[in-house]
Amino acid sequence: MKVLILAGGKGTRLWPLTAPHAPKAHLNILGSKTLLEKTLDRFRPIGATPYLITDRPIDYPRLIREPKKLGTMGAYVWGLRHLLDNQSAKKSDIVLISPLDHHFEDEKAFKMAIIRGIKVAKEGKVVLFGAKASRPSPSYGYIYPERKNIKFTEKPHPSKAQELIERGAFWNTGMVLARIDVIVNEIDHHAPLYNQSVDQWPVEPIDTALLEKSHHLHLEPIASSFTDLGTFESLYKCSQKDTYGNVRVGDVTMKECKKCYIHAATRPIVAIGVEDLVIVEGESGLLIARQGASCQIKQYSDF
Repeated sequence: MKVLILAGGKGTRLWPLTAPHAPKAHLNILGSKTLLEKTLDRFRPIGATPYLITDRPIDYPRLIREPKKLGTMGAYVWGLRHLLDNQSAKKSDIVLISPLDHHFEDEKAFKMAIIRGIKVAKEGKVVLFGAKASRPSPSYGYIYPERKNIKFTEKPHPSKAQELIERGAFWNTGMVLARIDVIVNEIDHHAPLYNQSVDQWPVEPIDTALLEKSHHLHLEPIASSFTDLGTFESLYKCSQKDTYGNVRVGDVTMKECKKCYIHAATRPIVAIGVEDLVIVEGESGLLIARQGASCQIKQYSDF
């Protein structure tokens, strides 16, 4: 099996830790390993050494450079072209595409879901992976079976998300597993524009460009809690907390603080008597936000 990791995001919701010269792949945001190292560790038990597809300055030997910002659909096709053109894969091979910033609490369950998915993919199906939705979050896309097909709803209102969960919907992990020849046929049928020059490719997500049009989908559940590590709130949820619900990273001193995420990257931080705050210091600047609001930094940190 070949694995393509999408690592081209700017990580603007993780500013001020990210910057043009500091991609999120190299961030040490959970424990002692970088996001890239944790991703490689997750795929190691299934015997896969991933390729990375990116337009960012990432230090990695199996790197596939995007000629421009492509979007998830373009990055997928570009990665497949690279594997086939360089004879790194045959059309009968199975390929898995996955985002970089995933966290699965139960990595054994992740491995078992991939193994089940490989069996289904060998039969000619395009396998999507859904994680159990633990709450009606508007931050995730949802996938669910309906009339012998798979339906997609992207980041709905919480009330709609709750309705979907009650109907058996899963969070969409964004992972896709299939034989290369099956995906090539799907592209020929549903997205032939991607057989032309890369200059003519639109920047669009793979869900709307290809998957929503396919009639060969299979939904494989992953029996594990799941988090997309794209915001400081998600990092807070996945991190070990002290008695008062605080998470501290780096040289941080707290007194009478509750439910705070405080990250000091280059200088010490002292916090006294604050609650429900996200405070992050990096070489690019300083972020102070209430819990739940830090994702809005994206509109101010587009570098």
